[in-house]
Formats: sequence, C-alpha cells, structure tokens
Amino acid sequence: MELISGVVITLNEEKSIKACLESLKPFCDEIVVVDSFSTDKTLEIASRYTSRIFKRKPDKIIEQINYATGLASHKWVFFLDADERVTPSLAEKINTMKRDGFTADSYTVNRLNYYVNGFFKYCGWYPDTKIRLFDRTKGSWGGEEPHYKVVMNRDASTMHLKNDIIHFTYRDLTHQIEKMNRFSSQSAGSKPDRSDFTILLHLILNPLVRFVKCFFFQGGFLAGPKGLINSVIVSFYVFAKYAKMWEKKHARNPDPESGMNEW
Repeated sequence: MELISGVVITLNEEKSIKACLESLKPFCDEIVVVDSFSTDKTLEIASRYTSRIFKRKPDKIIEQINYATGLASHKWVFFLDADERVTPSLAEKINTMKRDGFTADSYTVNRLNYYVNGFFKYCGWYPDTKIRLFDRTKGSWGGEEPHYKVVMNRDASTMHLKNDIIHFTYRDLTHQIEKMNRFSSQSAGSKPDRSDFTILLHLILNPLVRFVKCFFFQGGFLAGPKGLINSVIVSFYVFAKYAKMWEKKHARNPDPESGMNEW
C-alpha cells in the first residue's frame, strides 16, 4: 500500500487550518506543516494534528512549498493550501487508489471556488485544474510568483481525478482586493526588465483584454453583479501589476539629507 504525506504551508491561518487538516486526515499517513512565523493560534491548532511542524521565513512562495515538500517522509505528496478542503469523495477515491496502487505519476483535481456568497464557476474559475497529488521524485514546484504549480518531468504521466477540492478563495471583497494588491506586487517584482513602451502597451491593453475575457468569453455576465465585480477586480489586478512594474523601474528614493527642498 502506498503512503502519502500531506503538505501545508501557513501564515496566520487560525480560522481555516483546523478544517484543512481535518480534510487531510482520512488519507494522509503524515502531515507536514511549514509555518512562516504565525502570530495567531495557527501552530497551536496544527499541533493537535501533527508533530511535524517547521518554521521558516520564505523569500518566495514557490521556495517555501518546495522546502515543505522536501520534508515529506513519503514519496507521494498531497499539497493543500490552508484555505482549501479535500471533499470526502476525493478522500475516499485516494484511499482506494492507495490500496489498489497508483497508475500515474501525478494526479490533477478540480478546484471549486467559494466566492462572496456561494460557489462560483464563471470568469475562468472552474474547473481550475491543478496537480495536487504527485510523486515528488518525478516533479517539483515551479511557475511564476505568486502563481505556483507542479512541474513534472517530461517522462512523467498525469491522470485526472473527477472529484473536487473546495477553495474558500476570499473572506470578502476587501480580502480579495488586499490579496490582488499583494499578488500584483509579487508578480511585478518577478518580471525581468522591460522597455517603457512594452510596459505601457501592456498597461493599456491587458486590463481591457482581461475584462473582456472574464466577463464575456468566460461567462462572468451570467453571474450578474458578482461576475461584473470579479471581472473588474481581476482586470484592475492586471493594471496594478504593470503600473508597479513601471514604478519599480522609475522609482527614485529621496535623499534624506535633502530635507524638504523638493517640495
């Protein structure tokens, strides 16, 4: 029978970590938690589920997840964000696979996102397919900050599991805007230097393209006001990313000795 390590990274997740770890218990043979020095009760709650708790201050999310995955005792890893839950049907399916043997090197699942007041399948939010169960000897975490993903070796095989994981995306719209602000900063900082012309072209065109894609082509209009709100916020994220890229390129720190001369 195959053994699975559940892997979770945390930072001040006291409101969600219990349900997250509860959903891993039915099929994980160990749970590894790597925490970025939480100041709330995250670690106190996590300690009720596992003794394999580590603290590390990350420079990048992808580095943190690779570090956490490297701490797993077993080659099979199931990664879960603290605001995600494994559905009972998925846990049951994985237990059956553990007993019968895995037939692929990695498995994708769909994320069903909860947004504002219910599950949301528009604006490209579903099926939101991700690799979450994989043989860590045949793949690792990559992608572009802050959007991480599992990158498998070329000869590795992948299969899809029909069961969902539940993602409680944002607590409310304020949380979404705060997160988009943080993500836009991370994304702008990870981009190589680009010309002013390229940045400004993206600044003008990409937010409009993203809005049209989300609201019209990905069915945001079918969700009514919620679809409109999400499409606008997501397009603003794109605008903010390129605006911050431009700022990063042209920012000039004031001379502390100059006083108020420039004002």
